[in-house]
Amino acid sequence: VGSEMCIRDRLYPECEIEQAATLLSEKRYTVAETAALTGFTDPNNFSTAFKELYGVPPTTYMEEHLGEKTP
Repeated sequence: VGSEMCIRDRLYPECEIEQAATLLSEKRYTVAETAALTGFTDPNNFSTAFKELYGVPPTTYMEEHLGEKTP
């Protein structure tokens, strides 16, 4: 399971995580809902992939970027 997560995180398209960042900044969905909307079945895997790309967990990103539009 652990190695599957690593492989999935490395192969997962960055555009899906960028879409998640947009959803999180709008604060319309929870982190778990955002994970599901962007194709992750496990919110923990989503959080790991998100933090790898943005350097902060999704909840922190959501608080820091509330209302901002991402490209």
